[in-house]
Amino acid sequence: MAKLRQPWVHVLLGAVACLLAYLPGLSGGFLLDDYATLPFLGQWGGVESFAEFWEYATSGFTGPTGRPIALLTFLLHGADWPADPAPFLVFNLALHLLNGALLFLFLRGLLAALQSAHGEWVAAIAAVLWILHPYQVSTVLYVVQRMVLLSVLFNLAALITYLSARVRLVRDDLQGAVLRFAVAAILAVLAVFSKESAIWIPLQFLIIELTIMSAGRAPLWAAAPGLRVLGLPLGRWVTLFGLAVPLAVFLAYLAWPLLKSLIYYQEHQRWLPTSREFNLIERLLTQQRIVGDYLLGWIVPRVQTAGVFWDGYAKSTSLISPLSTFAWLLVHVAAFVGAWIVRRRFPLLLFAVLWFYGGLLLESTTVMLELKFEHRAYWPGIALTLLMSAAMVHLRVSSQLRVVIASAVVVVLAATLTARASLWGNQDQAFPVWMKENPRSVRALESAMLVVQGTPEADKFMPILMQRAVSHPKATAGTHLQNLMYMCVASPEAILPVDDVALKLSHGARDWRVGNMLELLLDQMLAGHCEMTLASYQKLTSAVRSNRRYRKTRLYMAAGSLSASAEFVFGDKRRGGRYFLRQYYAKVPLSLIMKQSLLLARYGGLPVAVQNLENGISERYEASDYLVMQAMDMLNQMKEDL
Repeated sequence: MAKLRQPWVHVLLGAVACLLAYLPGLSGGFLLDDYATLPFLGQWGGVESFAEFWEYATSGFTGPTGRPIALLTFLLHGADWPADPAPFLVFNLALHLLNGALLFLFLRGLLAALQSAHGEWVAAIAAVLWILHPYQVSTVLYVVQRMVLLSVLFNLAALITYLSARVRLVRDDLQGAVLRFAVAAILAVLAVFSKESAIWIPLQFLIIELTIMSAGRAPLWAAAPGLRVLGLPLGRWVTLFGLAVPLAVFLAYLAWPLLKSLIYYQEHQRWLPTSREFNLIERLLTQQRIVGDYLLGWIVPRVQTAGVFWDGYAKSTSLISPLSTFAWLLVHVAAFVGAWIVRRRFPLLLFAVLWFYGGLLLESTTVMLELKFEHRAYWPGIALTLLMSAAMVHLRVSSQLRVVIASAVVVVLAATLTARASLWGNQDQAFPVWMKENPRSVRALESAMLVVQGTPEADKFMPILMQRAVSHPKATAGTHLQNLMYMCVASPEAILPVDDVALKLSHGARDWRVGNMLELLLDQMLAGHCEMTLASYQKLTSAVRSNRRYRKTRLYMAAGSLSASAEFVFGDKRRGGRYFLRQYYAKVPLSLIMKQSLLLARYGGLPVAVQNLENGISERYEASDYLVMQAMDMLNQMKEDL
């Protein structure tokens, strides 16, 4: 019984409850960006040299850094892709539970610095609420969001190390403080190379200093005045170069798109066009409502949401269209003003407000990302659970009643989490729910078709899903092309609307999924799953090349290459081969030439494949040393087969 009075024991019990709640979700599958990020695992049977290691680690494309740390962890499951998602999900869950333990340690140290009464209990309850909250499901059970989980892991470790460094600094332990500050910086870099959203770590340190440490009368810039470097206290050097300069760079990065948009408006009397279906100002307005959604989702958890399918979210076009935009803006402003007014009496409230909104600075302001994803609230949710925990612990009621209230909240969260995770574990049941929650989502429809395809229910549900997708107001050229492929595979006798899709491809807005869809469609034709004629396929590729929006892009080149590939396999081999040998090799990526040569060799054009590959290796356009080495191996093998 004595051990039950220890806060860490309750964190452990909360982790067990979290594990049990997530178990039904571990039977789930891959979704959306999983199919864009993970297929590269199929290219790596194993990493046996540093060159292979480096090539794989730097092959990422999901962010400016490539997120190599996350990519390396996916390599652990190379043998499980694409057959078994369970090992991916188990690893994600283990990271989530580890993050909960680190969160407890971080909050315990933070509240100790604030000298908060019952701080260890506040930290323990907050950690349990955080790992059990159902809003976390779309991070834990969405395989590719391991990037978020790893980023938070290193972020929390950096914060714990930073607090330890602060303790050493106050004790005038220069060597210990410098060592820990250095380790915190390394952990911060690892967090950024897991996912770029961790770039706001210097702001986290500054928030801690301005709220928690200042309340305890020991801010970093005033700490250990006796430790001087070049005449200035060490704390001031760390504040300047460890916090202020990185933060200034970060804020300038966020401010630049807005400044550029304002300059463009002044010159052209309209907002700067973007590749999204919203401009920057509309994005900023819409985020008022979306951040409000995150708040509500954490404060009043729902049993089910739209999961990962938030495309088609209705944008705000002005402060009063819709009116909820202005209402939420008032709520956000009131949160800041209220927290500032009571900052001396309740410094934890100001900390939580700055922490929540600061955690959304990168993904909910000027960077032109998609509008909404629930996993963006994974980190900011720490602030909300901390406030909930502090409120429960400091309620002016009997200790027995506080225990009852806390237990009831935990039970409700665990039950809701179990229900939501169970749905994620059964995609056949999940997609109808997700489509109902967000009927504007094209991706939910497309993913449902992918799941239904090849099942006994295909004949029943595929026509309905395709009809909904085609008539969807948000359907793009890529969507129509994908639906055409599904129709060709699922209904061989159907009359394919090739002319209608070609019209959309030739006149529609630019859609970068078109290239991938054309390649997938050709793959289905080569495999004999789709009996589309050569003329029909080339009508689609010609439509893309006739669209002026693709004229100076890689997609124009890719469409020509795919058309020639189809010609070589299904039509005139000499005509198709001539296209490849006449292409401008100095501008064709070696990776594309390798794909072309594989197809040529596979379908009876080995001499052309050899010449094509030799030309590509000679130019080595956009090719690393490792890729050239792979191409040389391929070329030698082809020459042996001649």
